[in-house]
Amino acid sequence: RSDTVDIRVNPKGGWNVGWNQTGEWLKYKVGVAKSAAYEISVRVATALNTGKIRLWLDDTTDLTGVVDIPNTGGWNNWRNVKLGNLTLPEGDHTIKVEIVQGEYDFASLSFNTLNESKTLPGTVLAVDYMNGGEGVAYHDNTPDNIRGLYRTDDVDIRLLPEGFTTGWNQTGEWMKYNVDVAESGQYKLDLRVATAMDGSQVRFWLDDTTDLTGIIDVPNTGNFQEWMTVKKEGIALPAGNHTIKVEIVTGEFDFYSFRFHNDPIVPKQGVYKSQPKGYPKSVIGD
Repeated sequence: RSDTVDIRVNPKGGWNVGWNQTGEWLKYKVGVAKSAAYEISVRVATALNTGKIRLWLDDTTDLTGVVDIPNTGGWNNWRNVKLGNLTLPEGDHTIKVEIVQGEYDFASLSFNTLNESKTLPGTVLAVDYMNGGEGVAYHDNTPDNIRGLYRTDDVDIRLLPEGFTTGWNQTGEWMKYNVDVAESGQYKLDLRVATAMDGSQVRFWLDDTTDLTGIIDVPNTGNFQEWMTVKKEGIALPAGNHTIKVEIVTGEFDFYSFRFHNDPIVPKQGVYKSQPKGYPKSVIGD
């Protein structure tokens, strides 16, 4: 950037704001898709014990109060720090990040809904799995989120031009989602995936016990930037609140979203390649 905010290259990828000093602040435009409860966290690194942070909504509402930033063990040791749970109002707003006391580096903010059920028929983003941690909301074979993006637990997430996706999904891993099925019936499933590997497989479970789909083959899409919709028909969903578990039977592939619907089948589905583009504001809760 060409302004006076200090920015450095992050060794783990991308850029971050660095050398944040007491009294400095940064402001962001956000679009809150709907009013809901969110868990807010910030990704930071510091070798000092003095850091403090506070978030403001529209310059006037103190969202978090003053929160301590712990010493993470070094300027390249990144940690997600929870700032609190709160309700954000729907609409366009600004979020101001106030450096109450420095010094620390700052990479990202995360806003995650608190176990809200996704309505089916509809689309569920892979990164919006439920809260609860390892063995409850997900199982991940490796500690930590590789890129440290979007969420503060161990599921590996990377950034696309279209948004965030779960990445590096390995054999035996799984993620669980709260859903609310509007009406019992037979549904079609669309699954958005990308992989440069042969032999990947996935399976969906209802309430941990019912095999919804059987094993679905995930084809090699050409590379991890080319996305394909994998389809499955004739899936029986009962009405009401349930959980859906997405099991990685065989990895490795990236997983962006799944959709249950009753739309007519499109005879041929193309493959698209991600193209970088800019966004004037972030979208929260969509």
